[in-house]
Amino acid sequence: MSWVSKVGVNTSVVADAGWCLWLAQESVGAAHLYPNARVAWDNVSDKHRDRDYQQDAVVALFWDWKSKTDGINYGHVVINVPGKGLFSSPKNWGEHGNASYGSIDEVSAWLGASYLGWGTDLSGLKLSEWVDPKPSKAEIAAARRSAKEATKEAAKQKKIRIVARRSARKAAKQDKI
Repeated sequence: MSWVSKVGVNTSVVADAGWCLWLAQESVGAAHLYPNARVAWDNVSDKHRDRDYQQDAVVALFWDWKSKTDGINYGHVVINVPGKGLFSSPKNWGEHGNASYGSIDEVSAWLGASYLGWGTDLSGLKLSEWVDPKPSKAEIAAARRSAKEATKEAAKQKKIRIVARRSARKAAKQDKI
């Protein structure tokens, strides 16, 4: 089983610093439904509150981040780009572009913020999903052999129970005589 990306990431999207949610949504083609990343996190349907995000699939990662100017928790969001890192809005106020980070810790240190977790959807758009790969022919053959052996063992146990019941009945008849 593994995570599989349902969308691509357009890393040519640019934005001003502070527009992380807009950049994330534009880069994956998600709707602009929420006013900030913290509200977007609150509306993620498949949340994972761990640091073990799937680096081989497109997922959104979120942080608690409060503005020093007005004290509002706007949050922060980045998009994992498989094989390339964490795609984010620019680092410094006044910059226009995008940025890339290598780890959760790197983003946390830059922001001075607390990591919340990751999700497989953003603004109602499914970014990735958990799939069971099709079994190989060898795995199918092994499962069939195992099932066949289990069936044989069950038949053997049934015969043992039948013989035991017959023996018990025979002994009971002999006791009556």
